[in-house]
Amino acid sequence: MSWKQEDRLLLYCCRKDCGRRHRNEIIEIQRKSLNWDYFLEKAEENGISAIVYSRLNEIKKDCPYIPVFVFEQPKKAYYLNASVLIEKRIFQKDFILEKRLMDCEKHLKKS
Repeated sequence: MSWKQEDRLLLYCCRKDCGRRHRNEIIEIQRKSLNWDYFLEKAEENGISAIVYSRLNEIKKDCPYIPVFVFEQPKKAYYLNASVLIEKRIFQKDFILEKRLMDCEKHLKKS
């Protein structure tokens, strides 16, 4: 099976551990003439825009061939995901604190 360069780049960007070899693959692929619109469309379609942004942002200084616009769309997804995670975390902490407070009130009423 022959993979498009854009698809290979997406796969490398999504690896959990991006060692030197995979980092170098990303750098090599981005030097080629890529269809960046296709790349962004596939990233969004597969729900991996935030991961792609994170990985590319890590190696941005070594990737001069990636157009600026390629960072903009995934960046929005990255920060949206971050804000949702923060909101969930705050809700969880509020829930835990509320439960502890209720437990304390029950304990005080028994005393």
